[in-house]
Amino acid sequence: MERLSHAINRSVDRGEWKSIRLSRNGPNISHLFFADDLVLFAEASMEQMIRIKAILDLFCECSGHKVSISKTTIYFSKNCDVDGRVALANCGGFELVEDLGMYLGVPLLHKRVTTATYQFLLDKIERRLSGWAARTLALAGCITLAKVVIQAIPNYVMQTAWLSKGVCDKIERMIRRFIWGGTDGQRGVHLVRWEVLASNVKDGRLGLHHLHRHNEALIMKVGYRLITDMDKLWVKVLRHKYKWEGTLPSSIHRVGSSRLWLGISQVWEEIRQGIGWHTRDGWSTDFWWDCWLDDVGILAPFCSNGSAPDGVKVASMTNTLGQWDWERLSTVLPPDMLDRIAAVLPPHAALGADRPTWRWTNMKNFTTSSAYAKLSEGNGNSADGVWRRIWALKVPQRVRVFWWVVMHGKLMTNAERYHRHITADSSCHGCGTMVEDMLHVLRECPVARDVWNRVLSANAAGRFFAMSFEDWVQENLSATAPMLRGTSCWNSLFAIICWLLWKDRCNRVFNSRPGGSPFLLLEASRLYNDCVAFLNNGAARNDGRAGPSSRDVAKWQPPSLGRVKVNIDGAVRGAMKQASIGGVIRNDAGVWVFGFARNIGAYTALMAELWAAYDAFIFVWGRGFRSVDLETDNKTVAAILNMESSILSENALVQRLRKLVLQQWDLSVRFIYREANMVADKLAGLAQNRQGGCLVFDTPPPEVAQLVTDDFGQ
Repeated sequence: MERLSHAINRSVDRGEWKSIRLSRNGPNISHLFFADDLVLFAEASMEQMIRIKAILDLFCECSGHKVSISKTTIYFSKNCDVDGRVALANCGGFELVEDLGMYLGVPLLHKRVTTATYQFLLDKIERRLSGWAARTLALAGCITLAKVVIQAIPNYVMQTAWLSKGVCDKIERMIRRFIWGGTDGQRGVHLVRWEVLASNVKDGRLGLHHLHRHNEALIMKVGYRLITDMDKLWVKVLRHKYKWEGTLPSSIHRVGSSRLWLGISQVWEEIRQGIGWHTRDGWSTDFWWDCWLDDVGILAPFCSNGSAPDGVKVASMTNTLGQWDWERLSTVLPPDMLDRIAAVLPPHAALGADRPTWRWTNMKNFTTSSAYAKLSEGNGNSADGVWRRIWALKVPQRVRVFWWVVMHGKLMTNAERYHRHITADSSCHGCGTMVEDMLHVLRECPVARDVWNRVLSANAAGRFFAMSFEDWVQENLSATAPMLRGTSCWNSLFAIICWLLWKDRCNRVFNSRPGGSPFLLLEASRLYNDCVAFLNNGAARNDGRAGPSSRDVAKWQPPSLGRVKVNIDGAVRGAMKQASIGGVIRNDAGVWVFGFARNIGAYTALMAELWAAYDAFIFVWGRGFRSVDLETDNKTVAAILNMESSILSENALVQRLRKLVLQQWDLSVRFIYREANMVADKLAGLAQNRQGGCLVFDTPPPEVAQLVTDDFGQ
């Protein structure tokens, strides 16, 4: 296929193949290939049809391939007359169509989009659901299938298509019907609202997506790439087609635009709010009105001279030496903002143009999950620690889902069924006297009390049975060993027993199966032991992979003969994220050469570690060392310095670090555990409350002397 592509390109270059443009100054488009699926574009003329046929015939003759006439169609724009279309189609031997249908699984749109346009998605989901018997699956199984299979079906199409809200709503209704066991003729019992089912698990939800919001997040990715991937053909086509103006236009709405562009324009404001800037030369980034400081937003609200002016570039806030102009900055910004700026490398012309980045992730790269989380802000509950404890339980997923239902207060006890008008009797089937609510089923019923009395230690029973339901759940799901008898993971055992109590109750009521404490405790013991065995096996495998370098035996080791070793660390503490760095250089005998520490202002832990590496390289190179081992306890930093990661690749500091790494020296960088990096860690802590320049220690300061001795004595 590459040979065919080359032949078409040569024909275009010679002016024989007349390609098309979607706008006056846009790029030429002659062909699009994906494996053996080809789309060819040309002027609608007999001369061009003959040229296309000649190139295809030549390719088939040379390669042995054949054009599948039955699968090939031809489509004309509206300004071509009917007779001309028929003549050209007959000349090529291709089928004339008014709709090209699907390409790579996505419909090619020629007219107004309706629900029928994406009916194939609804049909595909319906076919998949019809093959599953929802009533034979537990709630946890239905939810898992809904997340992993059903919601994945429209995902591919939504990456480039702006689905109507009606289509998304229909798919969500199908998902809800499946989860709650409904049929075409009967509605299942919906325990919770869709808003509770969907979105983030940390908010007490199950991780299902609002499809329309998820579609918005996927389209935001397309919009972000329009800003960052300007060399891509599709980006050039769209930017020229819709007359893109400036680096980051305030609006991209265009009347009569395509469905994709309509979707991008709908989420454009959210995209703009997420754009930050990696300052390099500093001449493309507005000092006051662009987001170039992490977690700060624009600096305009902090201007101490009234309203912030327009057009002030970041590069203009440096002095003739290429450093920040602190005298000028201190007159227009408060001290906390000066700390933020101090942690940023001053712009430099050698670094190239500033680059856009994504503000809502630590690594500054766009992710659909970060966009979805931003779109979902204000649509959920505040995160509660109980949800984290539930999802962290070392138990089967069906037990976690049971507890999710319990914590939403929707367990279908007789009290809940009475509240929903499903039954006229709210009393317990077992004891027949008390109202059967969740506390009764799980603790107060004689059956449940008998089970708990067999499990609890004698001195724990009084408090266990006296607590309110909320305190009872919170304390037991948090506890590891407060009330147990012979086990080390009480929260897991507690969760399993409660689930089995509910399961036993349902079997007695609906299936007339006898239960009882011995059978229930035997099953609880089996499930609990299976979980413990699984976790122990996993720990054993991890230990096996770690080998002798595991952190339990991590020790600092001197470098080989003739080399020096540099250990670096960064520290970020307090609500203001005050960052400091430290490093120590020792020779092959383990003897202190020098150390350094510096307060770098307010920044993230990762950037602090990168600053530590930068200072270390400058110091070591300046003192003439050319055989150097650098160690860090941050895996990401080690990967960046070893050119094994593209994280923060557009960042100015990372750009400078990579230039330093490529200097003429023998440099190795490796990750170590924190236990082998304690001296650098302590040095970083020394600079936390010290302002000003870098501290250099030609001898070990008293605070680290014992740590140095410990390392030396190893």
